[in-house]
Amino acid sequence: MPEGLIGQQTRRTIVLSRTISNLILLVGVVVALGSLFATGGIYFYRQLLTRENADLMTKIDALEDDIRQQSANQQILDLDKRLSAAKQLLANHSIFSNIFLLLEENTMPQVRFSSLALQADTLRLELTGEAISYGTIAQQVRIFEALPSLQDVEFGGLQLGDKGLLKFKMTLGYKSDLTRWSGK
Repeated sequence: MPEGLIGQQTRRTIVLSRTISNLILLVGVVVALGSLFATGGIYFYRQLLTRENADLMTKIDALEDDIRQQSANQQILDLDKRLSAAKQLLANHSIFSNIFLLLEENTMPQVRFSSLALQADTLRLELTGEAISYGTIAQQVRIFEALPSLQDVEFGGLQLGDKGLLKFKMTLGYKSDLTRWSGK
């Protein structure tokens, strides 16, 4: 038998023609260049997307700042409206504690008021009280007449009461600004 497994006659040398080998080389080079261009394209495309992403994030931050500013401005406007409404309510609100303050600051120590009746619709304050003398009552009337927040002072109903004190009635006409909130 022959010298090896395959005989001389069946052995052939594989010979590629030059055109086929050039074609394979050309295809390999084209594929390599294509891969190189694709890799470069992907790299540059990634850089482009990164820049666009950064630009978009900057724009989003600017828009968020604008929205926050607009929201803050709207909150300030809403607060201003509420404060104006509260101020209007307080301006029209009657505060009768000012009357008590006026009496506390301007009543002489020798005078004591035992009852008080407020007529808010006629701006009148009716008081009954006691004093130690006629002179004290007269001095108290002068003090009340000197006050700019009172329009008129009337007194009467003098009687001698228990323990030698003089009982009297007094009506004070007050100005409407006495019971208005002043915001002080």
